[in-house]
Amino acid sequence: MAAGLVSGNPSWFEVTQVRGHIENGEIEHYQVGLKVGFRIDGADEATGDAAA
Repeated sequence: MAAGLVSGNPSWFEVTQVRGHIENGEIEHYQVGLKVGFRIDGADEATGDAAA
């Protein structure tokens, strides 16, 4: 998933896991698990409360 295709305002990410499959001495495929944090438009920076 590309950041430009994501709805919202992604502000951080964390790689939670990386795993893959090796076949004949080469990487056949791999997977990466992510956590992504989003900013909420109109939220107060200090508290995260939405603006009225």
